Amino acid sequence: MHSFRVPSLNRLATACCAAFVLTAAPLAHSQQPPAPPRAPAPAVHPDERVPELTLQASASADVQQDTVRITLAAEFDADSQTKATTQLSTVLDETVKRTEGAKGIQVHTSGYNVWPNTDEKGKIQNWRARGEIVLESKDFAAASALASKLSDKVAISQISFSLSREARDAAEKKLLGQAADAFLARAQAAAQAFGYSSYRVQQLELSGGGSPVPVPRPMGAMAKSSLSSAAGYADAPLEAGQVTVTLSVNGTVALQ
Repeated sequence: MHSFRVPSLNRLATACCAAFVLTAAPLAHSQQPPAPPRAPAPAVHPDERVPELTLQASASADVQQDTVRITLAAEFDADSQTKATTQLSTVLDETVKRTEGAKGIQVHTSGYNVWPNTDEKGKIQNWRARGEIVLESKDFAAASALASKLSDKVAISQISFSLSREARDAAEKKLLGQAADAFLARAQAAAQAFGYSSYRVQQLELSGGGSPVPVPRPMGAMAKSSLSSAAGYADAPLEAGQVTVTLSVNGTVALQ
């Protein structure tokens, strides 16, 4: 009679687990799905650039100058700097006081200078002082009458005309629409000339011209003997000329 030895339950369980691991490991590895292929990066295309044009258009108008500037001057010679300065300051101060109450006329002093007169050897012979009083107004008749009144002490040395800022701004406001229309018409014509149907405004810039530039009317050398003739000139009617005011439009357009 044969006898059999039954292995213990612990050993049998250990052996079964080991066999399962050996057989299951390859199975698990074989069931793992392959990694999907990486998608290629999209191609980068440069942005398409549309042609651009830089254009300029302008509108102009002749505008009557509306401001008169009358310069009156006083000049003195003295044997000392103090005397020359005192004489000039006294006359200028008295003259300015006589302008008080004048309506619509701006009054200010200008060009105050004192310098020595020397001989051939550089020695000071005497001193000369010169100063100016300037009248500015849109009322030509009132400015002329005041200058004539003051010419018994100071001589008229120069008369000039200009365009006030208010008048220039008003003229440029009227020209704005004309300049804009001219710019748009030029942009459309340029687009069609290059085979494009339309355009798009990219950038705009405005610039004005015709700033008030005085037109001087010199009175000749200022001297005491010319006071009477200067006063007569002040009584004559003052006639201002015209100045050209221009408004320009500069800009960039994209053709499309």
